[in-house]
Amino acid sequence: MSALCLLVLLLFAGPKTGQPSPSPSPAASPPAPPTVAVSLERSVIREEDNVPVSIWFTNPGSLALNEVRVNITSPAFLTLSTSQCAGTLDKSTVKFGSIPANSSTNCTLNLVTTKNREIVVGDYNLLFTVQYQWTDNNGVHGSVVTAEKPLKVNLLGTDSVAGVPLALAGFIIPGLFFWIAIRLFEVPWGVDLPLGDKTIQHGG
Repeated sequence: MSALCLLVLLLFAGPKTGQPSPSPSPAASPPAPPTVAVSLERSVIREEDNVPVSIWFTNPGSLALNEVRVNITSPAFLTLSTSQCAGTLDKSTVKFGSIPANSSTNCTLNLVTTKNREIVVGDYNLLFTVQYQWTDNNGVHGSVVTAEKPLKVNLLGTDSVAGVPLALAGFIIPGLFFWIAIRLFEVPWGVDLPLGDKTIQHGG
């Protein structure tokens, strides 16, 4: 009798066939992508110059974004300093940390050309790469958004008179008036100089 009861229990306790296995939970949709706005006060920078750069980061989604950082790629002769920033600047990276849902943050930096570094004249693109993470029921995820800004590097700037940069004209015009004054006062050593004649003729 006991053997029969044991057999019945084993039959009922055996694996049931034909039942579907539980399906995995669907993956949660990613949050709304953040927006990044970058503004340069001027699109031209000169030697020993300073151009403010404003960065706005907005999180329009319903999830907080973590480990938010902005990597700034620029020519090697340009450096960055902090003006007013909600994050921290580490060389060429701004670290914002966590940004709550439906909120924004900003940072204003100074783009600087220093005297002891040789600058290379030309047109460049500043690349702002924003890395961020978010967490849901399926773990930690990450993504990237980017923004670009053109920048022109000049030695003497772009302001000019008759096609001559003002910085260069600042050297030429005083010299021209100097030679005119020498000729007007008929200074002997000034009258006989060939350079003075050429300058006056060119000015006339």
